[in-house]
Amino acid sequence: MKIQKSAKEAGFDATNCLFCHNEKLPAKGKVTNNARGEFLVKQKEAKKAKEIDVAWALENWRAHLSPEVDQRRLRHRHFYEAILATASILVWHFYMVIFDPEV
Repeated sequence: MKIQKSAKEAGFDATNCLFCHNEKLPAKGKVTNNARGEFLVKQKEAKKAKEIDVAWALENWRAHLSPEVDQRRLRHRHFYEAILATASILVWHFYMVIFDPEV
């Protein structure tokens, strides 16, 4: 596929049609795009281009990630952020209760 080749040249891991579609091999006329595919179609309409250019996906950092990967990364990051917040509250509490120099 022409788009898959250009996606690989742009640095994406496009091994099949799931790069832009929800089906591994979409039927003609029954195309459902994933988030990356929707972004590329909107860019094509906005730029009034004849064909989709995969390099447009480089403009959008979220287009590099599938929604599942993005959710996992965000959940992972949020988990460690919560641990850091809890630790800072505990340190602040112990300092104010136990080690407060004004007492």
